[in-house]
Amino acid sequence: MLNTNLQVTCSECKNETIIQINQSDLESYQNGSLAQHAFPYLSAADRELIISNICGPCFGTLFADEA
Repeated sequence: MLNTNLQVTCSECKNETIIQINQSDLESYQNGSLAQHAFPYLSAADRELIISNICGPCFGTLFADEA
C-alpha cells in the first residue's frame, strides 16, 4: 500500500506533481538505493522527476537532440 504523497516541482516548467510512494522506499532511496530499485512500481518519468526534478515533457525537450 502506497502511504506517502511526495510533492515534486519540475525545475523547468514549475509544474507540481504528487507521486504516491511507500515511505520506507523513500528512505531506502535517500540512503543510496537506486531509484529503479527503490521505486520499481513507478514509471520511468516519475522516477526521473524524483531524481532530477525534471518532468517527462521537459526532459524530452531538453534532451531531444540526444536521441
